[in-house]
Amino acid sequence: MKISIAMCTYNGERYIAEQIRSILNQTLKPDEILICDDLSTDNTKNILKDFASKYPNIKLIFNEKNLGFVKNFEKAISLCSGEIIFLSDQDDVWEKEKIKKMIDAFLQFPKKSYIFSNADAYSENKKLNYTLWDSVNFNSEKQRKFNDGYQKEQLLRNSFIYGSTLAFRANFKKHILPISSEFYHDNWIVLILSFLDNNAGKFIPESLIKYRVHSSQSIGLPTNKKWLRFFRDFNNLRQSHKKGFEKKIRMLSDLKIFLETNKILTQKNRTYLDELLYFFSERNRMYEVSKGKRIKMIFWLYKNNFYKKYSTSNWVTLKDIIQKVIL
Repeated sequence: MKISIAMCTYNGERYIAEQIRSILNQTLKPDEILICDDLSTDNTKNILKDFASKYPNIKLIFNEKNLGFVKNFEKAISLCSGEIIFLSDQDDVWEKEKIKKMIDAFLQFPKKSYIFSNADAYSENKKLNYTLWDSVNFNSEKQRKFNDGYQKEQLLRNSFIYGSTLAFRANFKKHILPISSEFYHDNWIVLILSFLDNNAGKFIPESLIKYRVHSSQSIGLPTNKKWLRFFRDFNNLRQSHKKGFEKKIRMLSDLKIFLETNKILTQKNRTYLDELLYFFSERNRMYEVSKGKRIKMIFWLYKNNFYKKYSTSNWVTLKDIIQKVIL
């Protein structure tokens, strides 16, 4: 089973050497480490060239123009030749058994198209007292639902799979490329695979990487502290979420068009996406009508189970009442 690593770099001189060494030191070695650099202006290119001169399985691509990290990952993925593709950021550290344990999972579950793991959160070289799953609230109840086949439903509600913990079967590349510019690459990949098969994914509860939390990374972690989440959510009630709803509507529209164009959208999933789009469109439309009409819209959506089916919980109903009617 040929193994590829798709890594993207951009001004990563501070951490990139440690990350590459952690991949080279795996107990099960990758066949190729394909690295796309997105016009770094620091010493990243020289560090990469030095590694490539010593390790023939490292393949370097230096972009002629800056693509941004999503399209850079799209390019790296498209160039990989392995049967299993691992995604790698430039600033983490992989545990020595990561590749082996994930490949073992692919062999044990041959029908699964993607595998992901947990990760320990680190600040510089100091281990923090929480994991990635703590931060994104991928708790035991959500894990149970994921295993019970409600994968796309959970992934559409909130993102809890980070690319640095993800690997997928390369024969699905034709289904996931190109990646929508409205999405992060990792969220897009697992969503498309979950629309193909709602039991597509399998997770490993063990932390297989050290996920570095720092100010210059493209995607960080949300807070794991419940009291901070409370104040964040309370503050959010005072703010307009119209732009957020419009972003979500664009994302869902892109997803639906892509699935339709590639003829992988079943009638059941089309209905699901249409109702989800309607739910977000109605919540967005509330900003344009009177408070009296808003309460009627909220009640109708609640009565017809839209909040229960298409949001994280019925508490979202209360949040809508507080934000759009009371405040």
